[in-house]
Amino acid sequence: MFDWTFFSFTSLLGIAIAFSYVLVFGNITDVFNFDGIVHSYIDSPYWFGMSRNNVYSLIVLQLLAAVGYIMWIIWVCTETNYGTSVLRFRWVRSLLVVLFLGFSTLWPFSAYYYMVSPSLGRSLLTCSCLWISSIAAILMVAGTFEANSPPYALVGILLLSNVVVLADGVGWSAKCIQHSLYS
Repeated sequence: MFDWTFFSFTSLLGIAIAFSYVLVFGNITDVFNFDGIVHSYIDSPYWFGMSRNNVYSLIVLQLLAAVGYIMWIIWVCTETNYGTSVLRFRWVRSLLVVLFLGFSTLWPFSAYYYMVSPSLGRSLLTCSCLWISSIAAILMVAGTFEANSPPYALVGILLLSNVVVLADGVGWSAKCIQHSLYS
């Protein structure tokens, strides 16, 4: 039995993330610009001067994370027995997805807020969006392990969490805080 309500809910939030990224980083409304500069995603100042090869590597990981999230959501929407996993409670699954997707949607706006006027406080505010998303992803990983999920769901959530927790929550946050302290 497929949980269409949960799937629809998570799909709408997923679309919100895509829209927020396009709106802010694509600057399609010309509201989210600074210094009058238009950049491509690869040359974006949001990468804080990372080498192109590292940016390309992260983009590959981001694409794998998106595929992994879809794999995990399909499992969550089809699973009926989570055992004693924290994911057995629908409200927990919903809360974790809302925290993960909600703060991922807010992050581009907070990143722009930081970029127009960098400070340590704004850096920490921006990073907190990533940290909350990371905590939710960590708990999604934990629940997936607890539920003894099928391999595709486990691989999916691990692909997602590599980007959310390590690349964003640790890596991007480190670059942002470093930028606020030394630029």
